[in-house]
Amino acid sequence: MSIIMRIIQPRTVAEQLLYSTVRISGDNGTGTGFFFHIQLDQDKQIQLILTNKHVINGNKKLSFYFHEAVTNDKKFEPTNQFFSITVEDYANLWIPHPKEEVDLGALLFVPIRNHAKEKLGKEIFNISFDDSLIRNDDDLAEESDVDNKVLMIGYPIGLWDEVNNFPIVRNGITASHPSLDFNGKSEGIIDMACFPGSSGSPVLICMQGFHDKNGTYHIGANKNILLGLLFSGPYLTQSGKIEIKEIPTANLVPVASFNQMIHLGYYVKAKEILVLCEHIKNQIVISNNK
Repeated sequence: MSIIMRIIQPRTVAEQLLYSTVRISGDNGTGTGFFFHIQLDQDKQIQLILTNKHVINGNKKLSFYFHEAVTNDKKFEPTNQFFSITVEDYANLWIPHPKEEVDLGALLFVPIRNHAKEKLGKEIFNISFDDSLIRNDDDLAEESDVDNKVLMIGYPIGLWDEVNNFPIVRNGITASHPSLDFNGKSEGIIDMACFPGSSGSPVLICMQGFHDKNGTYHIGANKNILLGLLFSGPYLTQSGKIEIKEIPTANLVPVASFNQMIHLGYYVKAKEILVLCEHIKNQIVISNNK
């Protein structure tokens, strides 16, 4: 039986999200990363892969699965082919968030992209988020509600479309108001099953046509907001105690567990991405001045 591999041209916002994430495999299991860029000026960007610290830490090597691009006739489009790159020495690529308690960091993507081009002769096709999708808390108070429909894109329990290299797209709702720091931390909660492997998954409000808070319906208008990225969730222990734990990376080795997952997930708020971006820019300036 032959397998038909179709090319999905990313015309809609939802289809673009299929190309926004990357599956990260390490010694400790599988997690999710997503592409983000810092626009320095009209012609210069810092390209990143964002994920959780706990997805990266403790691994001796990391493997990434990328879509191959076609660049003929000045086109930059996806093909139905993909490939993997394994990076053993990634310490110089990894920049963690400056606050230890914030489970967020970035891998510099350009060296990985250059390796694919120079060593493998392949161009990577990806679609990247930027800060235009991020709102401050005041704007979130106006543009969001308590029960917003949200999408999360990633690789729960390591599951993915292995033939087409696509992530799993799931939906749920916000379980805390996005404009508030839940329990005083830069975190929010979503009502969604958040399984191992989902760590690092972007969480977005993604709506086509919506009512604003004045009751006006905006026909055909898009509301796309990056709320943050998943990092942990509450568990109910055998003794009936609720504990907040990191969403682990997916590991294919069965492990007996007697803790019950609750249908909730905690995300690092996107404003911490902006803090990380400023930290990265400062690091690059310092490096260039040495």
